[in-house]
Amino acid sequence: MAILRKHPWLGPLLFITLLFYLNFVARILLSPLAPIMEMELGYSHAGTGSLFLITSLGYFFGLFVSGMISSRWTFTQTIQLSASGFGLCLIGIAFSHNYWQIGVLVAVLGFMAGLYLPAGMAKLTELIPSAHWGMGLAVHELGPNFALFLVPLQVEILLHFFDWQKVLMSQGFLTLGIVAAYCFYTGQDGSRGVAPKRSTFQDFFRQKNFW
Repeated sequence: MAILRKHPWLGPLLFITLLFYLNFVARILLSPLAPIMEMELGYSHAGTGSLFLITSLGYFFGLFVSGMISSRWTFTQTIQLSASGFGLCLIGIAFSHNYWQIGVLVAVLGFMAGLYLPAGMAKLTELIPSAHWGMGLAVHELGPNFALFLVPLQVEILLHFFDWQKVLMSQGFLTLGIVAAYCFYTGQDGSRGVAPKRSTFQDFFRQKNFW
C-alpha cells in the first residue's frame, strides 16, 4: 500500500494493463479453439486463416479511426468502448451458427480492439509523470506477453469442463465485468485527442524517412 500512496498512478496503470491483456486475449482466443470450431462448423484451415486476416483488417481500421473517436470522447471513454465492444463480440461469436456470422463478428472484434491502443497509450502518458514513462510502458507491455503465455493454458483447462461456446462466453462476460469495474474506478473524465487532419498525413508521407 505504501508504494501506491507514493505512486498513485500505479493503480490505474495496472487496470489499463489488465484491459490490454484482455484486448490481446480477445484477438488470439480463437486460435487454440480453431480445430474444434472447424470440426463443428465445417470450415477449412484456409477459412480459419481468413478469419485471422479479417480480424487484422478490422484492427487496422480501428487503429485508424481511434483518434477521431478520441477527439469527440475522452481517452477513458474510448478505452471503455473498445473493451465493451470486443467483450460483446466474444459473446456473439459463442452464439454464431455458421462461418459468415463469425466472419462479421471477428471483423467488428478486430475494429473494437484496434480502438484501444492509441487511446491507451495517450491515457498512460496522461496518468504517469514523464519521469516514469519508461516503467509505465514496460508494465503495460506485460499484457500481451502474459496473454500469449496464458491463453493456451486457459483454453486447455476450460475445454476439459466446457465446450468452445462457453469458453468464449466466459471470457466475454469476464471482460464486461472488468470494464464495469474500470468505469466505476475511473469514471469517464479525462482529456481528449485531436482528430488527424489531411495536412498531417501529407506531411507524414512526404518525409523521406517513411519511405
